[in-house]
Amino acid sequence: MIIAVSGVDCAGKSTQIELLKQYFVSRGMSCTVFWYRPGYSREFQMVKDFSRKCLASLKALRTAPKAEGKGQNSAGKQKVPAPLWIVSALFDSAVQWGLRLRMLERKYDVVICDRYVRDGCLDLIFKYPDYVWSESIFKTISLAFPKPDVSFLLWLPYETVLERASIKQEPFPDDPHIRELRWHAYEYQVKLSELEDITVIDAAASIEQTHDQMIEAIKKAMPASAPQ
Repeated sequence: MIIAVSGVDCAGKSTQIELLKQYFVSRGMSCTVFWYRPGYSREFQMVKDFSRKCLASLKALRTAPKAEGKGQNSAGKQKVPAPLWIVSALFDSAVQWGLRLRMLERKYDVVICDRYVRDGCLDLIFKYPDYVWSESIFKTISLAFPKPDVSFLLWLPYETVLERASIKQEPFPDDPHIRELRWHAYEYQVKLSELEDITVIDAAASIEQTHDQMIEAIKKAMPASAPQ
């Protein structure tokens, strides 16, 4: 069984995912959490580092050393061109969600995806808005990804998101403008939830109430023979 958990910032995704894992384990079911974000897998980082080394070597062969900073990021590393980064991230997504997730599905009774297709698509759109072709390619390859048995979207009003964000103080928060754009993107998905088979959860409720809502939706999707 695959369960996908998406949602707006500060909706309590990590807390609810951990509660779900405890729920399944307590019933004797094997369960794992699979977090993935396009461009941030271990394998992708290896490819990116290798690409940087290749680009740096080519630059050293073609030109004499130049002032530090030109063509490099703040850490002094050679920048990976956006098209190359996008293509690599798309390939990595196919590997992680198209292959690795299927392997986990065979190994465990339940796989909880912390972020899934809609989140990955938004990541690409907001990271490189000028490269519109990346969205269409991503949506095409996503057709080969496993379809979750239950797909959750944890929802909060924007005012609540801002209130919780000011308290939470995330280590790597979205830019305020990107956060608002992402919220509106999820708002649109909430409106299409019935067409896209998404279970919208009111994350403004208490932790226990939110958990209960998710369990009820899961029970409806689980086979009758499964522990409940």
